[in-house]
Amino acid sequence: MTMIDTQAAPNFEKMLDAADIFRERIERAIEKALAAVDPTSPRAEDCRAALRQIRATLPECSLPQLMKVAALDAGMHGAIFKMIEVTLGIVGPPPLMLDVPSASAMLDIFTPMIEQVRKIQLH
Repeated sequence: MTMIDTQAAPNFEKMLDAADIFRERIERAIEKALAAVDPTSPRAEDCRAALRQIRATLPECSLPQLMKVAALDAGMHGAIFKMIEVTLGIVGPPPLMLDVPSASAMLDIFTPMIEQVRKIQLH
């Protein structure tokens, strides 16, 4: 193992841990959003179905995707996670709600922010 490998390994482990913790936080946020759906709403079942779909597809999110979003969230002091919570609160059938077909699609919403942060860091 080279010196670079031994230096990079702990950082990679930290990134893996951060991604796992972030995934767990999203799972808890989905559960909260499911519990918060107004049962009297005519869209309640559609909203629950959309949230269940996001929950079911969360394991399909790639590790790099989770790592990027978790790192951006850490750099923004939790602001990205707050936006995820808001997003989960408005998931449901269009046109009045946000149509998010999967957990990966939800995280993709933040890709432009990640790219912008990278550009800023490079300059």
